[in-house]
Amino acid sequence: MSLQVKGRLATLTLTWTPKFPKAAAQDDVWGDSSLSLFEMAGETSVWMTLVDPVNLKRYNVVRDGSGNWLQTNENNTETRNGRPLTAHYTFAAPPPQVEKLDVYANDIVLFRDVPVTR
Repeated sequence: MSLQVKGRLATLTLTWTPKFPKAAAQDDVWGDSSLSLFEMAGETSVWMTLVDPVNLKRYNVVRDGSGNWLQTNENNTETRNGRPLTAHYTFAAPPPQVEKLDVYANDIVLFRDVPVTR
């Protein structure tokens, strides 16, 4: 949805929409029809990163002073099959000359050349 820089941080906002067969959505881990980001990813953590393909630099989600990742909690954020869910991921801001970044989930590129909005 967007990659917005404010000060020294950049926030990536994504919308995830699960589209599982009806039986799979009803037979989730918790025995109800809700799906967490963790469950949508096949019960594995998804590590979001940004990659600057020109300067060959990878940006990881940052942590706060308590060591917590500055991102939507993948276990506690739930939706239902077919309903969108918005998630946020915070990174160190790229330098001003960087205008586009690639978005990765683990080692898979999701989007290329995402504009950086300042």
